[in-house]
Amino acid sequence: MDANPYKHGFYLPGRRNEGILLIHGLTSNPSTLFYTGEELNKEGYYVYAPCLPGHGTTPHNLMKTSWADWENEVSNGIKLLKKTCESIYIIGLSLGANLALNAGLQYPGDIKKIVAISTPIYLRKEWYIRLMTPIHKKFKDFHPKPMSEEDIEYYIKTSTYDVWPYATLLELLKGMDFTKKIIPKVQTPTCVIYSKEDPIIHPASGKFIIAHLKSFDREKNFIELSGRMHMPFFGEVRDSVILEIKRFLKE
Repeated sequence: MDANPYKHGFYLPGRRNEGILLIHGLTSNPSTLFYTGEELNKEGYYVYAPCLPGHGTTPHNLMKTSWADWENEVSNGIKLLKKTCESIYIIGLSLGANLALNAGLQYPGDIKKIVAISTPIYLRKEWYIRLMTPIHKKFKDFHPKPMSEEDIEYYIKTSTYDVWPYATLLELLKGMDFTKKIIPKVQTPTCVIYSKEDPIIHPASGKFIIAHLKSFDREKNFIELSGRMHMPFFGEVRDSVILEIKRFLKE
């Protein structure tokens, strides 16, 4: 029996005609969003969390996938929810937030609201990543992530990859550039959540999204978290973040 059955995705039937698409982050998988999905499902929403191509298996598989592959999986998720739901919401974490914003532009009539969490528009040390990733890619496949005892426990529990494939980082940079261009065209009401001390995403990312979203100011929500975190669905802030998301979806 698989020790982590939710890493390949999960679907929770609801009792109302509203559905939520949960999109995980890069090198992660849907299991990291299962608790959040359960809490939202208790409110009656259908909840679907697909596994983006290359995830939930091995980092070598992730190397073979592209931004277009991930976008296609999101499109398939929207089509699946449309079979049972009149209204669809998208909640994306990190890379999943980029994909959620892009889907808001691609499916403006289908997506009612977006929650974009820890969205990479700018990365910490981005200049170095853009400069060195193409060079490193010529000599090796992966960049190891920093490891603490807490990190090791997290990676084992969630089946999240403990390395960054260089080829995949280049796809992420491509997606970030695309998202930056299309944000001014997104009219879907959006809640932006980020931590000002995120160790991966530069806090200017959240501010850029809020400043350039085309939707009206009254439709924008902006939540700045304290603490050094990239994954707010873990730790002390988890339940309060989920409560804020529930409020935004209902208002």
